[in-house]
Amino acid sequence: MHTMSMMPFSMIFMWILMIAFVYLIIKAIKQDNNPASSSAIDIAKCRFANGEITQEELKAIKKEL
Repeated sequence: MHTMSMMPFSMIFMWILMIAFVYLIIKAIKQDNNPASSSAIDIAKCRFANGEITQEELKAIKKEL
């Protein structure tokens, strides 16, 4: 009879472990999808290098930031 009284607690503990495991998996997946953050200046420089913006636009962006 003693083992039967422990059953609800072991079930609750199992559910807590499963929820924590799923939470950690979701958190890891979300972190992998985040691109490396770049500063606004770095992004503007890349856009200038790709020809997306002109030198004057780059200077204006730098002045604002």
